[in-house]
Amino acid sequence: MTSTRAELTAADGSLSISQPRSQHWLLVSLIVFGLIVWFGGLELRGLFFPDEGRYAEIPLGMLTTGDWITPRLNGLKYFEKPPLQYWATAAIYAVFGTDEWTARLWPALTGFLGIVAVGFAARKLYCARTAIVAAIVLMSCWAYFLGGQYLTLDMGLTFFLTVALMAFLWAQQDATAPRIRRYAMYLTWIAVALAVLSKGLVALVLPTLAVVAYSLSVRSLCVWRRLHMLGGLALLMAITLPWFVAVQLQNSEFFQFFFIKEHFQRFGASGHHRLGAWYYFIVIGVAGMLPWSTALWAAVKSLPSLFRRPPDVGFHTERFLLIWVVVIFVFFSISKSKLPAYVLPAFPALALLASRVIVAAPFRAVGYAAVPTVSLGIALLVLIPFAAHWEKVREIGAAFDGSRLWLTAAESMLLVGGTAALVLRKSKVWAAFGAIAVASLFFWHAVNVAFWQLGDLYSSEQMIERLTNDERPFAPNTPFFSLGSFDQTVPFYLGRPVTLVADRSELREGVKAEPGKFIYSFPEFVERWTAATEAHAIMSIYDYEALRANGVAMRPVERDRRRIIVARF
Repeated sequence: MTSTRAELTAADGSLSISQPRSQHWLLVSLIVFGLIVWFGGLELRGLFFPDEGRYAEIPLGMLTTGDWITPRLNGLKYFEKPPLQYWATAAIYAVFGTDEWTARLWPALTGFLGIVAVGFAARKLYCARTAIVAAIVLMSCWAYFLGGQYLTLDMGLTFFLTVALMAFLWAQQDATAPRIRRYAMYLTWIAVALAVLSKGLVALVLPTLAVVAYSLSVRSLCVWRRLHMLGGLALLMAITLPWFVAVQLQNSEFFQFFFIKEHFQRFGASGHHRLGAWYYFIVIGVAGMLPWSTALWAAVKSLPSLFRRPPDVGFHTERFLLIWVVVIFVFFSISKSKLPAYVLPAFPALALLASRVIVAAPFRAVGYAAVPTVSLGIALLVLIPFAAHWEKVREIGAAFDGSRLWLTAAESMLLVGGTAALVLRKSKVWAAFGAIAVASLFFWHAVNVAFWQLGDLYSSEQMIERLTNDERPFAPNTPFFSLGSFDQTVPFYLGRPVTLVADRSELREGVKAEPGKFIYSFPEFVERWTAATEAHAIMSIYDYEALRANGVAMRPVERDRRRIIVARF
């Protein structure tokens, strides 16, 4: 290990591990509070399109059809991602029912277990206080918290890569017993395999690049001798290959689409409209680590010195953590397809690095974290009243008025928490640390509630709920068409697929494989609509007016600010 517990006591405000146990209980209480906030806000808003609707509907389709091999979105083949999260969510549906809370439970659960994994590793590598602080930092940093609250595949990938990273660090320590080292490395391989089943080959690429980069930096192959390659590769293939073989046997087009198009071509192609500047992920990293970005900067600033001197004997934990972060940021920065959540696997390592600085010098670190917390609170205090006059805000009208109260509560919590931290850090530094963490957690909890007020802008939940609770609800087998654009939350809330009209979007490959499930033009839709005795359709207001002007018989039954649902009966 690169440091000892004795290093954690310093003259600049750091606390030794022998100080009152009440401070530990305070930190533990923060984790309990975080647990409540973490899982308590999952059902505060409807599922947003496209991602949340997509990843909620696919497992629902698996559960309904009984086909656990071939993923389907809206009844059409969908091979963009592996099935582990679909399987887990479908199992959750089967046990607890289908709603927003159960749909989001997998990312929330894996996110929280990732916090536990970081805490456990920090306890093994450093000390109990570092473990608790690392867990709280990770839980309350903005990017990671949001990753656990929104339904995407990135948190599942992040969790398994975090387990792999932490087990790897444990296995590489010179003080770790050979038997424990072997088990830890096997755990690393298992976690990597499950990460592959979560989001694909990137789960293999990132750890490989990190190990190669570390070996080059220390000019040694010692780390490779502890990988247990033969047994590890056997575990990896035993876990991953069965599904890949099974899905290929059932779907001959799978290999070309999944491996070639979704991995190699997607990495280098700009056709997904996800471009960003070279510093795109640097901004995401700094913003995502708030309110602990300043502590992180202190950690990162000190670590490059490791690369300017000959390495000492033994494994360098902090060096590897830094390399892990750099590899992730550089890899995705090179890619032509960029989304903020791509670098989420870097944040557990960043939290561990930041926690080392906070534990070593809490007075200074808490002060640095309090400044951006207060500053952001002040900025929001000024901006929220002005936002009501912005054109795009005026367009949503009363929805913003409903969310304004919660946005004000969110910025107020930042002000109160940051100010309390500045006052308390001189006498009760860990209470000050807790004030910042609570403020950060409450801030995003309030923002989640605020977004509930804007639900019909991003979700079909409210409109479909009104439709299905109508005095004359439609039968489950009634044809339901989606015209022009595909809101991926609609099939989830309906509980069944819809027939797409003139918009294949990301289902192009699925439509190619099963063309009978798609209507290519509006005239073809009109023909099908006219022939039906009973049917429903969702479309934009513009398309509704155009069809109505052409004499298509349809009766409006529900609408929101963007769309209208019409019926034929």
